[in-house]
Amino acid sequence: GLRWEDIDFEALTVRIQRTIVWDHNTHVAREKDCPKNGKERVLALPEVLSEELLKLRAMRRFGVKLVFHFEGEPFIRKSVGNAFNRALDECGISYVRGTHLLRKTSATQANAITGDFFAVSQNLGHSSVEETKRYVEEVGEGKRKVAQALDTVARSVLNKRA
Repeated sequence: GLRWEDIDFEALTVRIQRTIVWDHNTHVAREKDCPKNGKERVLALPEVLSEELLKLRAMRRFGVKLVFHFEGEPFIRKSVGNAFNRALDECGISYVRGTHLLRKTSATQANAITGDFFAVSQNLGHSSVEETKRYVEEVGEGKRKVAQALDTVARSVLNKRA
């Protein structure tokens, strides 16, 4: 449900105000106000993501408010999963599938890098620390090396597209 108006490229923030939900029977997408916890939240936007979003914005169709869409309408759920899996394949990652993995990996890496579990919990929009504990795993040096390698792969892929 991210709209262009939700992104502040100068402050490098994103306001999460809406989500897209899909009907379990018909798989029809609809926009829903507020995330599932009912609260808006503001997230810091990594510079590399900001750069990619600016490129996407430069190619957008006039009048389309959604950042991620197909001809102005929200993507169907299967399209989101397929696009995510293609991106994983392009990065050489074939042992995992699914979009929720990104949330868990992001939380784990953010906690390892910042050491600020409370900030990670707030970033995820969790109402309790116990909920965040399910997302954040212990990170040792080996996992950090993997994250650095994945960063290198992702930047290489992005540079090839440029």
